[in-house]
Amino acid sequence: MARNQTLLKILTDMRGEARLSMNPSHNLGDRDAQIGLLQREQERLWADHDWPHLMVSRYLPAGAGRRYYDPRAGFNENWEPKNDLSMERISDVAIFDGHLWRTLHYGIGDHMRFSHDSLAGEVSWPPRAWQRSEDDALEIWPMPDESGVTSVNQSAPPEMQAVIRIRGVRDLRPFRDDDDRADLDDRLLALYGGAAILAEAGAKDTNLKLEAAQRHYLRIKGDQDQREPFSLFGTRAVQHVPRPYVSRYRRPE
Repeated sequence: MARNQTLLKILTDMRGEARLSMNPSHNLGDRDAQIGLLQREQERLWADHDWPHLMVSRYLPAGAGRRYYDPRAGFNENWEPKNDLSMERISDVAIFDGHLWRTLHYGIGDHMRFSHDSLAGEVSWPPRAWQRSEDDALEIWPMPDESGVTSVNQSAPPEMQAVIRIRGVRDLRPFRDDDDRADLDDRLLALYGGAAILAEAGAKDTNLKLEAAQRHYLRIKGDQDQREPFSLFGTRAVQHVPRPYVSRYRRPE
């Protein structure tokens, strides 16, 4: 069992799990339907869990007076454009300020808008909150009063400022051609796909195959669960006191 296996291999494995012929010529009429089944199973499982190996960081330069941002316009650490992070899978947002990443909390309430009204063009620094807008954009509050640079590195130089970092589960890669590779475990996809084929055929052992798939799924998720950080001097990780925000405010002219 492994990730990053080809569609052709997983398609063959699924046929084996469903007791179909392993001869490709015998499956020509059903090939497209079988590929579609594997695609749907991978998409379903992708949406069901925050897969740690698919977690990515994407970066956006803040814009002075800019309220909304498109997460799909983000860049990776090498400042290469990446259109692979949707709003639904964002887990946290941070801003680079004072030589460190400051996490923004989720939610922008009315009391916050009274203190810094984005509609009136009021800007301040640093941003402190974010939320999903009705147009599926990333809203930052308060609006920044400066624009970001265009180079990103985790050990950032002092001159780097005003860069937004978004983290989340990236989109699945294309999974249509024989050489395309799956983002999720090959056996997991083969088992669930095989169970679906057996169920459609009314096979008596459908539940056994489905139970095997579910056990494998739970095993994978259990292996990926993050453990408590280990400390020689106690059972809890050291709790760092966050540095306070130093805010500046400028009303619109």
